[in-house]
Formats: sequence, C-alpha cells, structure tokens
Amino acid sequence: MALAVVASLGTYSAMACPWCATNAVMKPTVTAEMPDPGGTYFGKTPDPTRVRHYFVTAEASPWEYFDDRDSSTSNLPPAHLRGTAAGGKLRYIQYLDAACTQPALAREHLGLLGPVLRGVVGDFLVVTFVNRTDRPLSMHPHGVRYDKDSEGASYFPGRGLGAAIAPGARFTYVWELDPQSGPRPDEPSSKAWLYHSHVLGEAEINAGLTGFLIVTDPKRARPDGTPADVDREFGTLFLNYDESGLPMGSGGGEASEASSIDTGATPQLRQEASAEASAESRQHERGARHALNGRSFASLRGLDMVMGERIRWHVFALGSEDSLHTAHWHGVRVSEDGRRNTDVIELLPASMKTADFIADNPGTWLFHCHVGEHMHEGMYAQYRIHPVGTSLPEPAWFAAADHADRARIRTVRRVAATNGLPTRLELSGLLPTPARVSLVGAKVLIQLGTHTETLALDQRGSGGHRDGTGWVEFRVAATPGYFNEAWGGRLEFKLELGSAWEEGLKDSKVGSLVLTLGEAQHTLTFPRTESDR
Repeated sequence: MALAVVASLGTYSAMACPWCATNAVMKPTVTAEMPDPGGTYFGKTPDPTRVRHYFVTAEASPWEYFDDRDSSTSNLPPAHLRGTAAGGKLRYIQYLDAACTQPALAREHLGLLGPVLRGVVGDFLVVTFVNRTDRPLSMHPHGVRYDKDSEGASYFPGRGLGAAIAPGARFTYVWELDPQSGPRPDEPSSKAWLYHSHVLGEAEINAGLTGFLIVTDPKRARPDGTPADVDREFGTLFLNYDESGLPMGSGGGEASEASSIDTGATPQLRQEASAEASAESRQHERGARHALNGRSFASLRGLDMVMGERIRWHVFALGSEDSLHTAHWHGVRVSEDGRRNTDVIELLPASMKTADFIADNPGTWLFHCHVGEHMHEGMYAQYRIHPVGTSLPEPAWFAAADHADRARIRTVRRVAATNGLPTRLELSGLLPTPARVSLVGAKVLIQLGTHTETLALDQRGSGGHRDGTGWVEFRVAATPGYFNEAWGGRLEFKLELGSAWEEGLKDSKVGSLVLTLGEAQHTLTFPRTESDR
C-alpha cells in the first residue's frame, strides 16, 4: 500500500461541488475535462529564460491552532481554544514535479501558509495550480502585473479564465515581476506581497488559502534571487480565524441586526431579533482563533536565528474590521520598510510590511500582537536568538535556488555497542508530504549504498527489525497529526541502521540515503564521520 492521501479530506470530485450549478460566482471557468488553458501573458508565452515555474495544489487537511507537541510549554490555552479547526482547513501545497506527486518540504514556521514564491524584478512567476478540493478555487496575487486570465478573482462582469478553477482541474497563472512590483532604491532590497484564493475570498482566506511572494531588486540580489544584504528570512500572517460555524459576514452585532427589522415590528419581535443577534455575536467571539500563521499560544515553531545575523521579517494581516494588529518584537528594534526605527508595526487587513534588524540580543523573546484581546486569546509566539556557531535545522531562505525545500537529514550520530546492542547509526530528518497522509500499512523503501530494504509501517508509523548488524528501524517522530496519520506538509522521522549498512559507503566521504514513500523518492546526504556517544 502506497502512502495514501486520506480519503475523507484529501480526495476531490467534480460531482462534489454543490456550488457549481447554482452559484454564478462559484461556477468554474476551468473544469477538469479541459486541458490547461493558461500559461500565456497577454496572449504570448513568456521568455523561458526569465521564468520561475512553481507547481501548487490546494488540498484539505486537519489543523490545530494550538500544537502541543512540546509538552514543556507553559502557554496552555483555555479548554475551548485547544480543539482542532472545525472541518479542517484548506492549504496551498508546493510540489516539485508537474504531476504533483512529489511535495516540497513545508517550512515549519510558515504553519498554515502556502509556499513562498520568489523572483527578481524582470522575472515571470509561472504557477501551475491544481485544485484537489471539493470547490472552485483560485490564486490571486497582490503587487505583481497580470492579464485578466491570470488575475485569479471571480466577479462580474468579465471573469478571466483563471477566476475559478474547478475540483480536479488545473490552470497555469503567469505573473510579471515588473519594476513597480519590486522595491524602490530607498526601500529594503526585497519586498513581499500576499496571494490568496479569490472566488469567495473572505471564506477561502478564513479556510487557510493564503501565502506570499517575494520580489528582490536584481542589483541587490544573489544569483539565486535572495537579497544579498540579508542572512535569514521570516514571514508571519496575523489573522483572526473564524471557527464559529456561522456563515461568513453574519454576527454583525445587536445594533446592526436590530436596525434591519421593519419599523412596524412589535416590541416582542424586536426583542427576539436582538437576542438572536447577540447570541450570534457571542458565538462568533467564541469561535475566533487569533493566530500567527495559523498557530496560537506560542506553539508556532521554527522562529530561530543566530547571533549577529541580518534578519528580514515580513509581516502581513488579513481579515475583517476586527483585524487591526500591532506586531511587537521583544528584545530588538526593527527598521520598518527602511523608514523608521520601532519595535511595533501597525497592520490593517491586507497590510504587507517588512522589518529588518540585527539579531544582537541572545535569548528567547516574545513576538505578539499588542492588541490586548488578541494577545489574551493566543496571538503570540516566541523567537530565539542562538549563540554564534549554532547550526539551525531550518534553511535561511524561502525557496532559494531551485525554489524547493527538499527532504533532509537533521542529525546523525553513531551509537557504540553496549548492553548487548550492536553499533548503529541514529538519524533524524524531515520528509515532505501532501497535506494529509495515512501511515497505516504505508511502505518505506530504504536504500543506502548496496543495502536495500522495504518496511511496512504499523498504525503508529513504525516498522523494522533488530537483528545485529542488519538492524533497521524507521519510525515517525513528533508528527503534527494523529498516530495513524501525518499532516502539515512535513513528516519528522527517526531511522536506526546497523553497521552492515555502511559497508557500501566506506570509500565515500558523503553517503546518499534514499527513502521512497509511495510515489515520492527522496535522496538525502549526510557526513559519514560521526563520533561515538
């Protein structure tokens, strides 16, 4: 059995689209039966030497705003805020291939956000979008130049081809990074713009379909498009997600609801309507999840940097009239868009701002919204400035070089023989996954040098055998999901290998470990010279 997408959330069907036949805005502009009609820019194919091509899907996935994998945290939310998102979330997932079978590794601190798309002024971002959900969706970018077909927004009159992509269909958007999309000479060397689904935009943003792209000034960029004057990047979205279960836009409050009642209504009817509006308002308040990248109560991980690094931190906001946020960093002062020094940046819905600073104050620091209710309800995280020389597990850049964050080994150590157990290698690493995968019965093919073995995983994501030098054991570790499934776009694993596995690698300074799960094959490298513990 291959590593499978869980059927209840991960499958899609054109028949499972109740809006398509009745809602004109939701009616697809591209259907699954059509070949991809996109890929052009004002009727022409963009210069292939200036193209950065991405493959992105929309997929359904469970989600938890409070991720309690770290049992040592003292930031425990109230009981009603600890549950999962009602009905799960929809996510943008990046893939490395046109068939969308090999996912890219999701950056941990991006949480619910989609992949970061990047380029320099003069490039074209070509994004092939595949809809693996049960409703028409799109990708609408801010800041870049596009023609009507690549606008990715459904409204009348005159929808473009990319306005509403049906379940099972695909469409290739083309966005130009023209000079106006990039930074001015007096601005930081790179700037970021939001993208999101824009068929029923408010509901789809609330569902999780958000991300951002980065445009760099080529005169201040490295060859791979990253800014030359920065050492590490971060990005956070401030958003009050609505898990009330009420229709988006309802719950406007007692006064607004009562004022809509006909003036001839009796006092009893007005009182009943007012009570109903108040109940809706309370339900909306109880359903609010104040989150950074979809995580609350300091459970957003991966905000790590090293002393002395030049940091660029992009901050965004989306939402409604209650989504006024104030991003505050403890421990440092930042330069906001190159204009002023501050430690608080104000954000209105659809704000996109950049903060630069030097990581010059080692320690663990608070990062939060300074709006009192939002912080009380969990809109805060912690970032860490580590000592000089610390090796961090996450890369410094979003989608650098080949635009993909691939599987990797994080740690390797050799364990000396003791207590009757043989010498063996212990590895930990990360594998990219679709939005949600089942581990029960999944097959893992392990290849190292001349040794090969296929393991079947049990319901806890473990498999292997312990027989001396041939020892092999694979297990899922700290996966943000349940014991029999993994979700979140990344799977943490641990692998133990007996000494016999190294025989084919003795003449090589660097070994290649190949892990195959389902249709995706991952090649990982690691240093062979490890000290015994």
